[in-house]
Amino acid sequence: MEAPSLLERLIPVARRREREHVVLAAAPERIWEMIRHEDIARTPVLRTLVRSSVLPGRASGKRAGRRLCIDDFRSAPLEPGFQLLADEPPRQFSVGALARANRLRPSFLHFSDIDEFIAFAEPGSLKLAWSASIAPCGSKAMGDGSRLSFEFRIGATDAAAWRMARWYFGLIGPGMHWVQRHVLGSFADELGWPKPRGRAHPLPLSV
Repeated sequence: MEAPSLLERLIPVARRREREHVVLAAAPERIWEMIRHEDIARTPVLRTLVRSSVLPGRASGKRAGRRLCIDDFRSAPLEPGFQLLADEPPRQFSVGALARANRLRPSFLHFSDIDEFIAFAEPGSLKLAWSASIAPCGSKAMGDGSRLSFEFRIGATDAAAWRMARWYFGLIGPGMHWVQRHVLGSFADELGWPKPRGRAHPLPLSV
């Protein structure tokens, strides 16, 4: 039996899941440096979204609000939001957030670490997690390359919480889906596609 993925361990039962991947003409180490430590908002559209605070959650630090960098994701009691949960260089990492379900928009809750995230079970609440994973791939026909995959999961501590939050994520879901594809596309444009030219491949979306 295949071992559960990082996000499956964080949120075993997902109320909503999105997955995307792209094959890039670069070594895993180079992709890791870019996706884990550099600014992910590499296009004018993404930089505008970051500055306008349209993306859910928040990053902390002096440079937060001007860039989208995993190193800036830290939850604090006065500024709760997404923070790094697991870091396995150069293979995968995950960020996550806890939130209280509201009818208009979920309100984020502070937590300290991955253990608190996994154990959290307060009624009426949500768990959100996003991961990036990198695996080498290639062949004589395609040349050397790496597969960069994104996965986003939403869990709920009870059915009532998901009923309250489902419409919100149904509303912003297409935008979140577009952002993931846009980020993957920006990396492909910068690093190149293995030959013959590839493209981002959407994987099944389950709600």
